[in-house]
Amino acid sequence: MKGRKGIVGIEAAIVLIAFVIVAAALAFVALNMGLFTTQKSKEVM
Repeated sequence: MKGRKGIVGIEAAIVLIAFVIVAAALAFVALNMGLFTTQKSKEVM
C-alpha cells in the first residue's frame, strides 16, 4: 500500500501542474483578447 500511495501523490502533483499550465494559458489568451479588443475599439474611435 505504501508504494501505491507514492504513485497517487505523483499523479496528484502531475494533475496539479497540468491544471496550473492550463489556467496560465487561458489567462494569457484572455489577456491577449482583452488587449486586442481595446486596440480595436481605439481604432474605431
